[in-house]
Amino acid sequence: MLATSTHAALADQYLDRLAFGWQRRIQALDSHVLDASGLSVIDRDLQSYSRGLSTIGTASSTLIHERLLEPLTRGELFAIAHHAIRVQDQPMHNACIGLIESIPTLRAAYASALEWSTSDGAWWAISEWRQHTEIQTDKGFNLFDVIALSACRYHFRILEELCNTSWWSGIIKSSDDHADRADTTCALMQLGLATAHPQAIGRAAQLLQSPVAQLRCLAAEVMLWQPTKQLTKYDARIAEQRATDVLLELSTGTLEAKNIVSQASYALACWNHAEFDTVLTSLAAQPEKLDVYLQSLGWSGNGQRVPILIAYLNHPEHARGAGAALSMLTGSLPARDGWQAEPGESENALIDDPVDAGATIPSTKRYANLPPPDQAGFERWWAKNKTRFHAQSSWIAGLSDTNDNLIVILQSGKLAWRALAARRLHARLQGRASLNTSAPMPQQRQWISNFIASPTRRNAA
Repeated sequence: MLATSTHAALADQYLDRLAFGWQRRIQALDSHVLDASGLSVIDRDLQSYSRGLSTIGTASSTLIHERLLEPLTRGELFAIAHHAIRVQDQPMHNACIGLIESIPTLRAAYASALEWSTSDGAWWAISEWRQHTEIQTDKGFNLFDVIALSACRYHFRILEELCNTSWWSGIIKSSDDHADRADTTCALMQLGLATAHPQAIGRAAQLLQSPVAQLRCLAAEVMLWQPTKQLTKYDARIAEQRATDVLLELSTGTLEAKNIVSQASYALACWNHAEFDTVLTSLAAQPEKLDVYLQSLGWSGNGQRVPILIAYLNHPEHARGAGAALSMLTGSLPARDGWQAEPGESENALIDDPVDAGATIPSTKRYANLPPPDQAGFERWWAKNKTRFHAQSSWIAGLSDTNDNLIVILQSGKLAWRALAARRLHARLQGRASLNTSAPMPQQRQWISNFIASPTRRNAA
């Protein structure tokens, strides 16, 4: 009896730690405190909780089946789905599928569970779901399509297994109906951007005219980052200009949603087009998109724009956004460099807010990982350091954005800086798989090691 009760208690503890740890990890990815080594520690802990849960065996399964009768948080869905895939528990996995089919807010957690699984485990899960889905409605099948395409980004083995099937042929064909199958076609474009799969890339040009703004944006990104190798140099330049024009239209459009404007602006900033000045001018004239404008100033890499951001450090609503952009540009940190203000009542709410306490996704607290900035403190730091941010270089985290410096940021930079570094590097590695800075750290370390060892590092611009 003691052993049974002990196993049950341990299973409960491991499940909760895995769920809570995953949720904390999601919030940590834009941290200005943690770096890549800190993320490695978090990931090792998550793996140890997962191993402990599977080692306990029956007690874990009993506990999980009881939890499935209650409302689940995103973290709990991740932990249960990951365990179901790890031990290949079909009833438990089917229950997870049923939940994400009925509760859309849980779907990202299931996709993450696939990413954290081994290739064999993820392939088992996709195969099981595919068999179950083929007798379901088109709506259910569309969800499978989106998740399966996401799994193809995480595990090349799944892409290899699926790309020669009738399902894959159907996915390529369905991209012709991109307005009605927007979610699936967006997932296909994301696959092309991440993996350089030629069939996914080949669909991008026709999507530049899609009525769906997100599809136009993704298609343009694919055409820039993963150009079709069969094109002549002249046709490649024409394709690049078409893609650039689409991103410019989306990032400067007054009627586009802010998330689309932000995505398109980010893409142009990473591509380092001269047209990005046009984007900044347009955003500056739209007060309702001030937060996107401040972000874009940070992405620009232009040290001459720092004074614009300094002016917003005293703005209650936008001070954190301006501080995050300044940190992205200069590599300066509030606590380390003397520009951290005392948190007010609103800042304490950001820090103390409980994580994922309910079954629904809480509203995102932007810049919660950055301390409140002090304008006078940053001005003192800037007065001592501004001479090194000359206009001849583009800057990220206080470093000129050479390939070697981008790798340094990926290896040891703050987590908030790494996504931009990876995207800028990817812009110079056309036709290669990209680095996903939210992936488990062992996968990231392998990508970085492969890049350092490859001739591409020496030949890229």
